[in-house]
Amino acid sequence: METHPLHRRNFLLHLQARPGYEGPVLLKEAVHQPPTRTHLDQLHNEYAITRQLADLPGVRPALAKEGTESQPVLLEYIQGQSLVELIRTASLDLLEKLRIAVDVSGILSGIHAQQVMHKDISSSNILMANDATSSGGAP
Repeated sequence: METHPLHRRNFLLHLQARPGYEGPVLLKEAVHQPPTRTHLDQLHNEYAITRQLADLPGVRPALAKEGTESQPVLLEYIQGQSLVELIRTASLDLLEKLRIAVDVSGILSGIHAQQVMHKDISSSNILMANDATSSGGAP
């Protein structure tokens, strides 16, 4: 079930079926091989912080970290689209916009309560799950 990778800044995301997981997972790895120390550190930090926030609703879980050389990270796959894509493709009424704002604010409040600062909040980094719940995270 390997799909064409999505390029997100210095990382690639691959949707894959993996043994031991119910559904597909996202494999996140550095674009450049071998990866730079900076990119390895970013993957390691994202994994550690995401694991710290694992119990917070709205945070995409990191499932595992694999390998020793490139340290790819497996993320839970969430069917949906980024907030920027939703804004471009859907006509949202005021109630929907307010619901999204309240949901995202609540998720960020939970993240900040864990002493974590996101550092890259943008509509392209907010994933809106198809089941009508928002899920913060950076794919």
